[in-house]
Amino acid sequence: HVEQVFNLYGPSEDTTYSTVALIPKGNDEIPSIGCAIDNTQIYLLDSQLKVVPEGAEGEIHIGGAGLARGYLNRPDLTSEKFIQDPFSLEPGARLYKTGDLAIYLLNGSLKFLGRIDHQVKIRGFRIELGEIESTLNQHPTVRQAVVLAREVNPTDQRLVAYVVCKSCAQSLHHYRITRELRNFLKQKLPEFMVPSAFVLLEELPLTLNGKLDRRALPIPVWTPISNGVYVEPLTPLEIQLAKIWSALLGIDQIGLYDNFYELGGYSLLAIRLIIQINEVIQQEITIENLLENPTISDLAQVIRDLEQSNTDLELLKKQTDDFILDPTIVPENVIFGTIPEIFLTGATGFLGAFMLKELLQQTRSDIYCLIRASSLAEGQARIQNSLKRYLLWDKNFSDRIKLVLGDLNQALLGIESSRFERLAEKIDVIYHCGAWVNIVYPYSILKTPNVIGTQEVIRLASKTKIKPIHFISTVDVFATEESEIIRTIHPNTSPGPIVKLHSGYAQSKFKSEQIILSANSRKIPCSIYRPSNIMGDIETGICPSNSFIAIMIKGCLQLGIAPNIEATLNLVPATYVSKSIVYLSRHNNPSGQSYQIVNPNPISWNHLVSWLIKIGYLIQQVSYETWYKSLLEISLNNTENELLPLVGLFSNKRFIQKCLGAFHFDNENITIGLENSGLSCPPVDEEFLNTYLKTFVESGYLNSPGVESKIADQILQKIYF
Repeated sequence: HVEQVFNLYGPSEDTTYSTVALIPKGNDEIPSIGCAIDNTQIYLLDSQLKVVPEGAEGEIHIGGAGLARGYLNRPDLTSEKFIQDPFSLEPGARLYKTGDLAIYLLNGSLKFLGRIDHQVKIRGFRIELGEIESTLNQHPTVRQAVVLAREVNPTDQRLVAYVVCKSCAQSLHHYRITRELRNFLKQKLPEFMVPSAFVLLEELPLTLNGKLDRRALPIPVWTPISNGVYVEPLTPLEIQLAKIWSALLGIDQIGLYDNFYELGGYSLLAIRLIIQINEVIQQEITIENLLENPTISDLAQVIRDLEQSNTDLELLKKQTDDFILDPTIVPENVIFGTIPEIFLTGATGFLGAFMLKELLQQTRSDIYCLIRASSLAEGQARIQNSLKRYLLWDKNFSDRIKLVLGDLNQALLGIESSRFERLAEKIDVIYHCGAWVNIVYPYSILKTPNVIGTQEVIRLASKTKIKPIHFISTVDVFATEESEIIRTIHPNTSPGPIVKLHSGYAQSKFKSEQIILSANSRKIPCSIYRPSNIMGDIETGICPSNSFIAIMIKGCLQLGIAPNIEATLNLVPATYVSKSIVYLSRHNNPSGQSYQIVNPNPISWNHLVSWLIKIGYLIQQVSYETWYKSLLEISLNNTENELLPLVGLFSNKRFIQKCLGAFHFDNENITIGLENSGLSCPPVDEEFLNTYLKTFVESGYLNSPGVESKIADQILQKIYF
């Protein structure tokens, strides 16, 4: 009978143990490695041997009485791993560089994140191989798993998983197990962390001293595995597609039903594939077509459909018009509390963090935050780190932030049924800010988290008592004009139609708005808020670098050229957006109305480019056609550029205009709604732009003005001559 369990961590270089954690009885979460034992010091440091900011990950460095003298007959390795202790006044004090990554949880204990030497960077993503291995080891058929990055050629690295099954019989069914493992990982990890190849082994190779011999792991053969049986492409189109796939993937034999992504395909390779196919067939298939039809057979059918018709709008309409709000979702009885309890989704996102801070400041409510995490401790760390990243954290918030472990991708938001019912009794109002924001993915992929997730939020609102829903959408739900004329949006302008929206994300938000309005018609009070392009806090300038505007600016500066395009940059600070939503939600009864949260004083894209030139950036403005050809050229040459993951979408000029800004806004209703709020949106002028530019330069995301692109002249010369 065990009353207490301890989790111990430590390398042999520190006399075996360095930290200890007490594991509570009945705990089923992944345990932390605890805190330092007596006479031991633990530091989390960056590559410059500086203590990492609170909430950030760093390498574990160990000091104290237990350190070994060094490695026998290895003075080089000793000097590399045992370094002078910069934090100690004691002569000769040293630290041991463990090579292990960790992060501090809110209770001061350490969470182990894996090995630094097990981190790789593939196609711009930093990947912790240990995270993939630990996830694979959760599968019931897996006994051991190792993941490596293998080089297919100098410009192409792919992840390979080496798996030992628990049963020899299982390893005989290579195709079935491989497909099962791949699908299992897709449910738990981002797409870029799913290995391109799986190798089933009877045993992992070991060195003489019993450690894993990574060099002895076999190099995989990049072969089709989609159904275990090779089916030969037969028609001229299928054979043509197979040849293109074969050349790009480095696989001799591509079968009719082989999946592009399961053969090692990835986003940048997909862009090159689409470009080459379009050149051969003289059609305009898209990345979305490939994502939804990743086999030779399916893609060939898409091309045949396009040849018969100049548009696939009807197909798109069939795919996106099939979802209606579950008819069983109806409001129950109405009960009101004194201080309303608030439920918030998306709290770890950019706008969600500002929404959380604003709700905590403007109300006395407890905020129940839906968060995807393996434990409450991890969830607390994620929330706190998100607020700290944008300088929003206040230690007084801790007691009022209540975590709800769940997932927008699952029924009942991933919450166990009885807990879902109990939550429905507690909360009084919902702010639905969570969504999967991805302008590349098609509607079919984004439907579950964004549309069905919204339905489950409505289900929560309907249980036990009516809870008003404040739904955060986007101005992208409005369709652009057929011409390049900037369209004017009025308070009563209807969004859509869905078949004219340019991205799966916009389509998913449009469908979500439709079911929100369905809920409103069933007497569940709802309001819709549509922000335009959100920037950071206007005071601090802290802004995420993954916004389309930031990516567009950096990509153009890297290229040395920018397109001449009619677009209106409607940029709004996150503080203005969050304050406006909270004010409007607290001073207006929700009844199906919508608000565009926009800047009354925007700026044109061409004006922004002129300003960049004026302050010293070496960039030329060229025609859209020249700019797009330049991007295509560097994509084929594997030249690094921030815009490459999106280049396949830029064949449609209207797409980029929509992302930058294709609307003017007549915003009378929000002017009236915020009349007594004291809120005003700063104009997009040079002071506004300088605030964010300074932050991007200081963070290293952008170079200072005057740094010349080495690409522009080479590319332009190739295009013109």
